[in-house]
Amino acid sequence: MKRQWVRCFGVGVAVVGLLAGCGASSSSGSEDSTPVLEVPITDASTTSVEMPTPSSPIDLRPECLMSAVDPNETNPIGQTIESLAVLECIGDWMITQNYPDCGECEGVTPFHIEDNAWKMYDPIYAYCYSIPDGYGPEPEGAITGESFIFTTLQIAVAGYPCDETNKGYQPESKAEPLKFGNIGPRVRALQQALSDVGFYLISVDGAYGPETIRAVMNFQWYHLIPTDGIAGSRVHDLLGIAYP
Repeated sequence: MKRQWVRCFGVGVAVVGLLAGCGASSSSGSEDSTPVLEVPITDASTTSVEMPTPSSPIDLRPECLMSAVDPNETNPIGQTIESLAVLECIGDWMITQNYPDCGECEGVTPFHIEDNAWKMYDPIYAYCYSIPDGYGPEPEGAITGESFIFTTLQIAVAGYPCDETNKGYQPESKAEPLKFGNIGPRVRALQQALSDVGFYLISVDGAYGPETIRAVMNFQWYHLIPTDGIAGSRVHDLLGIAYP
């Protein structure tokens, strides 16, 4: 009704004689003009543009399952994946053992993700081993084949080194990356930060042991940075804690 009144008022300003018939539905203009009722009347509207929602990056990394391994995969010594079962997944490593014939073997077979596929390595001796001087992958983020990553895995899987008395623990450095064997307040702060984000699952004790290795490697894996089990500046930055 309001629109009809406005339309009538506008036409009436120009032609007073049409005011009387404006209310009738049959009113029209001259022969050469568009009839009043044929003029489209649209309500004012606000056009909303839906912004695209950014999608999360697709994680193409294979799952830590034997079914995700190429059945034709072999390692340098000719071992196949037959009878291997997953023992543990640590970062971008899948640790397997021969099952059921060797359920408690000292040797385990590691797989590593390379080019979005699982590559099988030679078995590692995970029951007893020595901690080499300069333990750990060096430098931080070094290519796996150029590091001591297997020692890291051995300690993480077995839980201890050969030396039952010493176990390789020593006071932490005040200026270097944290690694297995370090003891001190910096390690405690690291463990607490990892615990706060759900990666370190046991009691905070200030000793960088096998569980801390696992937590650091899994944290590195989650954040797509080199997985070496050593907590350097990048790990500290991501956790929001001071380094060194």
